Amino acid sequence: FYSDEYIDLYVEAAKVTKNNIWLVNAAAIAAKNMDASNALIYKPDNFSAKDSPYFWAILEYDSENYVNAFQTLEYCENDINALQLKSDCLLRLNEIEMGNDFWISTIENQKEIPLEIYYNASKFSFNLDNYDNTHKLVNSLVQNFPYSERALSLYGNFCLQLQSFQNEKSSELLKDS
Repeated sequence: FYSDEYIDLYVEAAKVTKNNIWLVNAAAIAAKNMDASNALIYKPDNFSAKDSPYFWAILEYDSENYVNAFQTLEYCENDINALQLKSDCLLRLNEIEMGNDFWISTIENQKEIPLEIYYNASKFSFNLDNYDNTHKLVNSLVQNFPYSERALSLYGNFCLQLQSFQNEKSSELLKDS
């Protein structure tokens, strides 16, 4: 039931039953040859949360349709994988500040936060030299992911930069006195 000859049957089943899950089967077969954009022709026009939005969003993302992927993810209800993919869409769209707002909001409002969202928020804050916010974020990052090399590396880099910043401030204070 997973060959090209079944695609038309799945499309017809979706029409007859008015159940779009059959279109997921058709799209999955079309996508198996690594052609996500070809699989998107089966995406339903009338979309709802029960129509496997995460599946369709992944196809949109893999087809580099990041805006459509983000919009499709709106149908996912607080799914952590969907939140992570939304974050990736924002990065691909070069919406870094909007992405940061999204990451912070996710950290504040979700119980389980993926490493990537903590890391991205911490890295963005670090790159802006926002030491107070970075301190909070990297501490949470290493507390939640104590064995992550990326988390520990970012924490170490932050500590080194903070030490350098403090040394510069001390030098400036000594010069002024």
